[in-house]
Amino acid sequence: YRYVSDLNQVTGEYRGRLQALDDAALVALAAGCRLLEDVVFEGCTELTDAGIITLVQACPRLRKLSLKRSGEQMWHYSRDDVSTFPQDHPTQHLITDASLVELARRCPLVEELCLECCFPAPYTDVGMIAVARGCQLKRLDVERCPKLSDATLLALRSCTHLVWLNIEDNVRHGDLTAEGVKSLLLHKPQLVLGSMNYDVSLEEYLEAEAAESPAESSDENESDS
Repeated sequence: YRYVSDLNQVTGEYRGRLQALDDAALVALAAGCRLLEDVVFEGCTELTDAGIITLVQACPRLRKLSLKRSGEQMWHYSRDDVSTFPQDHPTQHLITDASLVELARRCPLVEELCLECCFPAPYTDVGMIAVARGCQLKRLDVERCPKLSDATLLALRSCTHLVWLNIEDNVRHGDLTAEGVKSLLLHKPQLVLGSMNYDVSLEEYLEAEAAESPAESSDENESDS
């Protein structure tokens, strides 16, 4: 990386050879590529807070960061016996709020941030509120981040440039509420709720999030009886 000091974009996708990208590679990037603006790490499961923090400390011009399914150590199970797959899908997440707080401190120009995970992520209001206050977010993807609450949505009101938000699964399986989502959109009517494949209206989003509720209520009633 020392031979490409003017590099401003790097992409590591889970379908490519860069899946094995680790913290040592990020240290090299941080040392030799301080002009980075667009960084996409997707499915790079070996990355940790240490590597991400080193990178963001060295790259203040960063505008886009994707950590989609990165730092996510999935529990391995036998495909021949799916009964061994645990109900709660335990995973170890190696990237946490610590990276988000440092990102907010060091990279105020960040406009796009993707934190989507395969399984419930550890990011909380602490990290997201820091990002909302410290960055210039335009697009934010926090799909399957169930620990985020309406406090995050309240902080996002101050993001004057925010136009697209993916919070899929976070009402049905997380701490966000329908009331919190509605309140955010009342303050930011231009905001588009998105998902991986398409954008949706508020009504469509809430309808999809509530789709399992009747069945769940029915199951609970049957168990009570």
